Amino acid sequence: MHDLKDLHELDTVVPAQESDNFRPPMVGDSFGGDWRVEKIIHQTNVSSVSVLERQGVRLALKVVRPSFVEICPEFPVANEAHIMLAYGEASGLPRLYKAWERDDRLFLVMQYIGGESLKEYLDRQPRPLPVSTIVWILRSILERVRYLHSLPRPILHLDIKKIQIKIWRERVWLLDFGLAVHKDGPRWQPPPGCFCGTVGYVAPEHLRAARNIMDERADVFAIGVIGYLLVAGRKAPPKTGWPLPSCAPLPFIEDMKGLPHGMNGLIRLVNRAVASDPEERISSAEEFLAELGKL
Repeated sequence: MHDLKDLHELDTVVPAQESDNFRPPMVGDSFGGDWRVEKIIHQTNVSSVSVLERQGVRLALKVVRPSFVEICPEFPVANEAHIMLAYGEASGLPRLYKAWERDDRLFLVMQYIGGESLKEYLDRQPRPLPVSTIVWILRSILERVRYLHSLPRPILHLDIKKIQIKIWRERVWLLDFGLAVHKDGPRWQPPPGCFCGTVGYVAPEHLRAARNIMDERADVFAIGVIGYLLVAGRKAPPKTGWPLPSCAPLPFIEDMKGLPHGMNGLIRLVNRAVASDPEERISSAEEFLAELGKL
């Protein structure tokens, strides 16, 4: 059990700053007395994630920056904290320890997940991957997503991709719930001409501005894209259909011709998962897992 003493003091040492003068945490910064920023995991124009360390104990600190609020004023700043509290403590999902808002910023202190991202893992693996490895990775992701979808208030992740998945301590972890929503909750809309997600992973119905009707099949599509990357050995998904409004079907089938015969079952399953029409797509993580178990 981690020693989380003094966690309640973490927010008391964050300097009050105006939103337009925001400085993300930097290596060496002090939080909550003797917690210090050990390293920066990543920084984008909307958030930063760093590692807090004290006497060998590590936590992750995420700060959602004011620029995100300015881009998407309808977005509830505390959304990610509410989502993480809703799913609680579960296998393969990071636990939230503390969250607070200040000056339009959201601070999240959560379980630190080490290891490497799926992107890093795949970059160093010879191809093609063994079918057993592909099935293990897909099954692990699907089990996390099935859990989220089966909660009393189902959670849709809506941003599943290689860098949001980590392999640590022989377990696959699903991270970053910044764009997640409750299926039965309100759907905030990005400004005209924008969308929130990642081209290549985002479901076609999302790109068609149908965010208000998205369901579990949006996450199934993203997992299908990851399956395609695992099977086809590509580093990035095809981006056919972008920009809008064409939304042409992605060329998954053509890219997977010529793969080893043992991949045929996976190829058929992946192509069902990435069907452009959600009515033709695998309907749920539960169904995806069941079909995967038949291979």
